Amino acid sequence: CISSAASDVYKRQVCALLLSSLPGIASASIDGWLSGIQLGRFDADYKADNQGYSTIGPAMTTLGSAATKTEEGLYAGRVYLGYSFNQYLQAELGYTKFQDFKFSNIYGVNNANVILNLQSYDLVGMIKWPLNERFDVYAKLGATLNFKGTAANQTARTIPVTGGVLPLPDNDARLYRAIYGVGVTYDVNPTFSVDVGWSRIDGQGSWKATDFGFIGIVYHFDQFLTS
Repeated sequence: CISSAASDVYKRQVCALLLSSLPGIASASIDGWLSGIQLGRFDADYKADNQGYSTIGPAMTTLGSAATKTEEGLYAGRVYLGYSFNQYLQAELGYTKFQDFKFSNIYGVNNANVILNLQSYDLVGMIKWPLNERFDVYAKLGATLNFKGTAANQTARTIPVTGGVLPLPDNDARLYRAIYGVGVTYDVNPTFSVDVGWSRIDGQGSWKATDFGFIGIVYHFDQFLTS
């Protein structure tokens, strides 16, 4: 696009205009509606012993000889709807499902099993900082509504003890907690971005701190809604 000839001035101006438009072609929408999905691994410290399924009574005894086991959940997925107000501010409403935990042979009783289910709804605000036309880094902070539920099989619900059936711990809960995280997005084109990040739901009481590392896809569809 560079020429020393005076007659090429107009050509250079056209080339400069085209080159200046390339960042807009490469980057995703700065503002408007968006949605996304995030998949990855999570870590939370739920064990048979800290959920009350290992031993009973002051003597910390078991009712059988089977080994009590914890099968930890590893994977989680989040879907969300968001709105980007400008290149610096964004809000999201999301839902996360965590893989179940399984506690086997509770209290040493063979085939007495309990499933722990974790779900979370979140509302977060994000501060974004553009590194260049394609990369943004961000930090987010918000609140979550978390559901913690259990389901026991027939054997676990009918463990015999003196005077009747052993009552299981009440681990069902609905809890509000804070959430925060960081990440980076890469704009593949004006419609799609790749999102890599980490978030934590604060732990307190019966809800354990929950870390979630993920990779995701963002779809910017404001141009579709306004077309």
